[in-house]
Amino acid sequence: MWQSLSLKIQFDKNRVYGLDILRAFAVILIVITHGMSYTPTTFNKIIEAVYLDGVSIFFVLSGFLIGRILIKTMSSENIDFYTLLNFWSRRWLRTLPLYFFILSAIIFCYNYNQPPGPTFKRFYIFSQNIYTSHPAFFIEAWSLSVEEWFYLLIPLLLFVFVKFFKIKTATSIAIISIAILSFSTILRIERYFDNLPITPLKQEMLFRMQVITRLDSLMYGVLAAFISSYNNTLWIVNKGYKLIAGLLILVINKLLTQIHQTEILVFYNTIFQFSFNAIGTAFLLPYLSNYKTGKGAIFKTITYISLISYSIYLINLTPMQDYIIPFINNFLAKIFTNKLILKNIDIVIFYVLIFPLSVYSYKLIESPFINLRSKFTFGKKASAPII
Repeated sequence: MWQSLSLKIQFDKNRVYGLDILRAFAVILIVITHGMSYTPTTFNKIIEAVYLDGVSIFFVLSGFLIGRILIKTMSSENIDFYTLLNFWSRRWLRTLPLYFFILSAIIFCYNYNQPPGPTFKRFYIFSQNIYTSHPAFFIEAWSLSVEEWFYLLIPLLLFVFVKFFKIKTATSIAIISIAILSFSTILRIERYFDNLPITPLKQEMLFRMQVITRLDSLMYGVLAAFISSYNNTLWIVNKGYKLIAGLLILVINKLLTQIHQTEILVFYNTIFQFSFNAIGTAFLLPYLSNYKTGKGAIFKTITYISLISYSIYLINLTPMQDYIIPFINNFLAKIFTNKLILKNIDIVIFYVLIFPLSVYSYKLIESPFINLRSKFTFGKKASAPII
């Protein structure tokens, strides 16, 4: 059946299975929380009580993977501006084509059959939430903006430190990491006192969903890559205990959002919740990054979900819930007049359609551009690994 529906995907068996587990886990969390608009209220209360922040997990994982590439690339003796261009081209061929396609489709649907509306040009250059609240339009794009600015700024800073200031790569990463961690944390503290009283909406729009307040989440991943690259013995020692410690940090951090929100807890959850989500995730990496292989159907399923996780993220909220499901409901409403029945059908549509749509977007858009990266270089042939 998979072959007849063109759902089969070939994948490299040398992938790091532990990181695929983390990536698949994160995107499943995101889909479940985004699907709460369709699930019953009682079930949603359970989700709210137990879910972890899947986006924060993605941030740390991205920082870790990119950090390892940057360390290897910037440690070369002959780096030049082509080194940066090759890094950026590989990243942007991986992330931008599908994003631009989905964004353009959403803008078309938004303006279809209506008077000319906003084109949201800022979304094409990821400037919609650098230091201001993210617009209600295509809300999930906030995290992509954080990542894209990270991909642009951190390599550029590292290149300047190493190439022009002649500072060693390890020292440069340490300086940049401390600077970014301090900047984002101090900024959140300053904003906290400037915006009292803090409401859940303010926490989301002024703290959680802006570039300048969240770059530190990715830097914790870079610090993990730093330790992994320069002190591998420290990295792998007691990796099982680090895994347990990371899980405990994530669980405790979650519990602190669930109990009665005193003033001190509101302060913690507004300022430091993001930091400890990142730290907890980073503690999982020594174990998971050394968990290389798996077997059987579970291994294949997790790897499969990991491969299409970016497509899942871009499709499951705005495209699915604002356009695809309402379009289907226009036809279903003629058959099912009971709104409760229709809502239950929507749950099935939501979870059933995400999977094939994500596979097709991966195969038709993501994968061709990923394959193009090995053929597309500036200057001398790039030596950086492709992820």
